[in-house]
Amino acid sequence: LKELIEVALQEKLLPKKHVFNRLSKNYKLSSLLGSVQSNIIFDDRNTLPKELKLEASMKAFDHSYDMFELGVEGAGFEPTIKAFFGEKGFLHETFSQLMIFAGDSAPMLREVLNRISPGFHQGRKRRQVHEGHLKAIKESFQKLLNDVRFSAAPEATAFLRLLGDEIGYMKTTEMKKMSETLLMYFNIFIRGLPAQAFFKLTSSTENEMFFHYIFMETSFSLPTGSGFPLKFSLSGVFAPGARGGLTPSAVTDVSFMPSIGLEFITQMGVHLPDYMDAGTEMHTNLYHESSFNAIVTVKKNHIKVSIPAPKSNSQLLSVRNKMLSISSGQTKLVPSLVEDQVDYTDCRPLFKGLNLCTVVSYCNASSIEHAPYFPLTGETMFAVEIQPTGKVSEYTATVTDETLREGKKGRPKVESLKLTLRTEGEESVEATASVKYNHNKKAISTDLVIPDCNVEAGINLAVTESDQDGRKMRGFTIDVTNKNIPQLTLSGHARHEMMKEVMLQLQMDIPSLKTDASLTAILKKDDNVLMDFESVIHLPETSYQQKASLNY
Repeated sequence: LKELIEVALQEKLLPKKHVFNRLSKNYKLSSLLGSVQSNIIFDDRNTLPKELKLEASMKAFDHSYDMFELGVEGAGFEPTIKAFFGEKGFLHETFSQLMIFAGDSAPMLREVLNRISPGFHQGRKRRQVHEGHLKAIKESFQKLLNDVRFSAAPEATAFLRLLGDEIGYMKTTEMKKMSETLLMYFNIFIRGLPAQAFFKLTSSTENEMFFHYIFMETSFSLPTGSGFPLKFSLSGVFAPGARGGLTPSAVTDVSFMPSIGLEFITQMGVHLPDYMDAGTEMHTNLYHESSFNAIVTVKKNHIKVSIPAPKSNSQLLSVRNKMLSISSGQTKLVPSLVEDQVDYTDCRPLFKGLNLCTVVSYCNASSIEHAPYFPLTGETMFAVEIQPTGKVSEYTATVTDETLREGKKGRPKVESLKLTLRTEGEESVEATASVKYNHNKKAISTDLVIPDCNVEAGINLAVTESDQDGRKMRGFTIDVTNKNIPQLTLSGHARHEMMKEVMLQLQMDIPSLKTDASLTAILKKDDNVLMDFESVIHLPETSYQQKASLNY
């Protein structure tokens, strides 16, 4: 010890091969910018270090500032380490059984074992060969479990400091409790709760789920001339939620009713505990609600969705503001000014059976002297609502998929998809949209029929192929009709012949305007390259034609 102290005082480096057993150490690295040091502290009872620390500091403006400090303290790890790596530990006994079993056929394994425990091979030569090696390894593992189980639980503590302030401090016992708590919440929220929620949602339509979140709780006080402090406070509540569910079957009942509420509470008054509580409170509410109820019926090639018409008003958006008076622990609504009260409702048809309405209610106190300013005039409301007319009881949508046979002897196969929308009640309206595809003709036709609106429109799309003089021509045709009367025809044709001749043609015809137009381009390649353009337009009492040729 005397020699070590003399070396430390002389600032000389210690010999590299010098081994310290159970002696604490300090390592430090300094520079112009700062220093980093590490402490390893032992005690006189254990061979493992008791505490490890790593510190870093920075020098600036002739001062040293602590950047971070990381430390780990541990105790009670000796029995566990000994059970694993001791002379009669699990690893030592397992390697010995493997050496006896392998004999001289495993020189690499013998060399590794000799490095781990020098002199091990000489002691093992005098032992007899064990017949049940697997049994011996099993007994060693059981001994390891017993040693770890009955030994004192090791304790470890870790801490972290940044800029001199402690950021975290945790023990192994706390980590164990935390892991048990996290595992419990994992089983509840990840495994159990989703399965229960799914079962509830698919077994009933009377489910409810709401959340409440309180935010922006702010308050402050101002002095007054009378000596009573005037207190202001502001808080908010956010409450989203939904009701509904579904019952899956041949006739499925689906219900979904979401709602969102947002409320701001502003309070101003005098508050003296046990003596006085008086003031004014203002509530501002924003609210939204909607609902969707449907009955879905599924059959072969047939799906029907029935939606009952709303029976009450639904507020898409509602904004309300009201004043409350607080006195002696009682809360009363401040009445609105009766004079010049404005109540306004404007409704417009949204579609059959439903109106979109705007509702406004407020007090116009501009004509009253000494009247308070808005919003102190009383309750105010602005709302956008959907109001039922009561003339429609149900909305239905039906989708039908059919395979038809059309033409001579029903040979052409036609796939048909039909959508029917209908309102039931006093104002009965029906609309039908259908799509058909003819496999043989490679044609698609669509029809839209709304009898009450005098609409009967159709669009036909066909792909054509023809063979004239051994030259194939491909094209398409689009026809737009209303009540089976052609309104617009658009067609295109293209021909290609071994890069010797290419033809492209577009035609448009509008019978109601007595107008048609065409554009033709022909490219021929022989000894020369010839390109011809021709455009023709026919209007009532007017014709236009233009040709152009390019020879290269």
